[in-house]
Amino acid sequence: MKGDMQNLSWDFSNRFVIVTGGTRGIGRAISEAFLSAGARVLATYTANAEAAAEFAEDNSASSDRLELVRFDVADYVAVESFYHDLGSRIDALDILVNNA
Repeated sequence: MKGDMQNLSWDFSNRFVIVTGGTRGIGRAISEAFLSAGARVLATYTANAEAAAEFAEDNSASSDRLELVRFDVADYVAVESFYHDLGSRIDALDILVNNA
């Protein structure tokens, strides 16, 4: 079964995905997996702008489908503002990965 899983291909084209904490560690791997599958990914981060810039550079081939947004998911007002602004820019959110 394990070998069969390696041959799976996922198509997330035309899907919009938010990954909180999406520029480092597990969040980065999740963001990159969705990018590889064709999704449009918005990855959030809190403080490490250097890691976020490195992530963006490493994924520059997908820059037309990648957006980075800095805010603290523990800050209620910042989260509310983020989603309010997002609602005016996109038609639908398909997947939310609460990684942070």
